Amino acid sequence: RITAPGSYYLPENLTARASRLGIEIASNAVTIDLNGFSLLGLVFPPGQSLNGITTDGTRTNINIRNGHTLAWGSNGIDLGDANSVLIENVTAESNLGNGINANRAVITQCVARGNAASGFAGNGVAVDCVAVENDIRGFTWTGTISTCLAADNDGAGFSIFGAIDRSTARANSDDGFVVFGGSIESCLAEFNEGDGVVVITDTRVFGNTARQNTQNGFVINASNAFTAGNTSISNTGIGFLVLGTDTLTIRNVAGDNGAAAYTFGSSATHGDTLFLTASGTVTSSDNLANLAY
Repeated sequence: RITAPGSYYLPENLTARASRLGIEIASNAVTIDLNGFSLLGLVFPPGQSLNGITTDGTRTNINIRNGHTLAWGSNGIDLGDANSVLIENVTAESNLGNGINANRAVITQCVARGNAASGFAGNGVAVDCVAVENDIRGFTWTGTISTCLAADNDGAGFSIFGAIDRSTARANSDDGFVVFGGSIESCLAEFNEGDGVVVITDTRVFGNTARQNTQNGFVINASNAFTAGNTSISNTGIGFLVLGTDTLTIRNVAGDNGAAAYTFGSSATHGDTLFLTASGTVTSSDNLANLAY
């Protein structure tokens, strides 16, 4: 238990005791350098240890870096009650809750693998992080995500309220991206068993690619969504399924999708659909058109 501000480091692996926390932070302004070592929960019987790292009440300026949290009975790291959190270069693996749960946090260069809930959960900024083989979702997040990967998770790759860019959702058992308002830009959704990209409300959808997903490429089930410059290819269902109201869909490309290139609801505003000729030429000057082949 840490009760004073300062910098602390782990000199060796730390193994859990039954019904105990790994490290409890009971002070503000604490930095913990795991120093490449691991906090080890009780693998058997499962659930006998608690969180790997957590706080005692609301704490501020908490930094965690450089190590592993493995097989804890709840979250690998739980800083849900903390403010001004920085977590970097940490792997959270095989925990029975979330890998990393943090609010008002910056999380960078972290990995969450094989956790029983989400890999990453909370709010703030996540950059250069990887979530693989988690049981619920890769990321359940409010805020900003950039240059992250979610792969082989049992649920959606990313569930986000906020902005996400330059990230990849690959081979997840549900949708690749589910965006509840904000923006998704320059992302790739591929080989997911659900839809590639699902937009729920008030979202800008720019420059993304959805390919070879088991259901639809893009589902715009939102009001006030602006969808432009995206590519949807070789999905089993529809390339772009636009169901929302007050939406604008222009300058997209759909090719080789199994059901249809585009399906628009009655309230959707969209550019005309232009089908490429056999030679691949475009015979229209409509610069708002959606292309199909």
